[in-house]
Amino acid sequence: MAYVQGYKYDVFVSFSLADDVAPAGIGEGWVHQFAKMLETALRQRMGLGLKGGLEFFFSPKRAQDGNYDLAAFLSDARQSALMVSVLSPSYVTPRGPDRPAFTILELEAFLEADKAAERLFVVKVLPFDRDGPHPKALRDKLGKDFYYETPTGVPMPLDPTSPERREQFMTLVHDLAHGIKNRLQTLRESARPPTLLVQPEPASIELPPLGTVLLTKVTEDLDDERDQVQRHLEQFNVRILPQSGSYPSGDAEFETAYASDLQAADMVVQLLSRLPGREPKGYALTQARLAAKAGKPIAQWRHPGLELDRVADPAHRELLEGPNVVVDGLEAFKAEVVTRLRKLKEQNGAKLAASGDALIFINADMPEMERARALCREIERAGHGAILPVAYDPAQQVLAQKVREDLENSILHCDALVLVYGQDEVWVRNQLFRYRKLKPDRDQPMRWVAVYKEPPDGVDAIGIRLPELRKVGADGLNRALAELKEGAA
Repeated sequence: MAYVQGYKYDVFVSFSLADDVAPAGIGEGWVHQFAKMLETALRQRMGLGLKGGLEFFFSPKRAQDGNYDLAAFLSDARQSALMVSVLSPSYVTPRGPDRPAFTILELEAFLEADKAAERLFVVKVLPFDRDGPHPKALRDKLGKDFYYETPTGVPMPLDPTSPERREQFMTLVHDLAHGIKNRLQTLRESARPPTLLVQPEPASIELPPLGTVLLTKVTEDLDDERDQVQRHLEQFNVRILPQSGSYPSGDAEFETAYASDLQAADMVVQLLSRLPGREPKGYALTQARLAAKAGKPIAQWRHPGLELDRVADPAHRELLEGPNVVVDGLEAFKAEVVTRLRKLKEQNGAKLAASGDALIFINADMPEMERARALCREIERAGHGAILPVAYDPAQQVLAQKVREDLENSILHCDALVLVYGQDEVWVRNQLFRYRKLKPDRDQPMRWVAVYKEPPDGVDAIGIRLPELRKVGADGLNRALAELKEGAA
């Protein structure tokens, strides 16, 4: 049985057989060794045994003797929670005119699912032409380089059996396993059906959210450093953007996606090398400029050994010499970022307390929207801001996905939540389940959650208890609004 409910396989390894040929026909091929070590590392990190609890699809003999059932492999790809694509020139080379490689067909089948690109992991056994006519997801993913360059500049796959390369190989495998584990756990949680009754949550040792960081796109020579920074920040319960791990390569697409994440970020963290970035051209400087334009705090880093006189681009050299650039070891920079996030959180909390106003999200099902609008006016008269949900209207072509995204953003960024309870307790329960799912991703704890009904009797029928949950009528809501003001005094 798969670890993630609703899928046949948890991990599908897609690769070209040409990359799995054993040297001189002896022993196991490169992909075979990689897949075995990845599965082992993944099971270790997830606390699973040698067998069971995880469905890991890797078929090294799938095409021997002409036995390749394309339809079966495409079906398996579609039913997989995650895909690991082992990229190389062989992976992307067509079989002939208008005949894509089997690997590309597997990838395209996997990408048919909604948001599948966010569930794609890429490793490169050899460099390939990123500008070729490949699926967009391949062009956007930087991936991890499992190769090195010889002194003469020739790329060579990392040999897991080589004493000189084994440590580097295993470090990359465990980095990849760490990212896959986190993604599988997230998918498993979102696929889990809600329990019938939510009990008050026990005390937890998990740190409260420290904030949201936009960890910018880096040049390929800083992939490892970016991974280190991300793992360090995640230990302090920092939410990392972009959630997909990468941005598109095109100029307009890149800036649009980046600007969207900027709005949700508390801070921008940027790692700089002597390279300005190629896809799109000069993206290091572009990201810094957009962050400054948005007024976002930015923490930048470059290695103290970086020689500025080797930087040919004057604009990029100026970026490297900017006032926000920390020139120090990476460990010192990681600690500095955490310190800045803590100060920023304290400052934001103080601003909210001083202002005395809060942003309250009033969520209601369609039959109760008139009551929600009336509550919105009352909340505004009490000196607070209010948000109403976007209504799904097929006639206006407002997509259901966009409505869901807006709903989740409202829950993530409001200070308090009001659920208008009419006649449908199931709707109220579903909204509380949604809030509870999003609760760990909030930067600040919700001040309170109120289930509103006038009169308030009968609210207990929803059968849910949370520490921050209140069941109120008009008087109770007014007291809750007054508390927000009193807390600021």
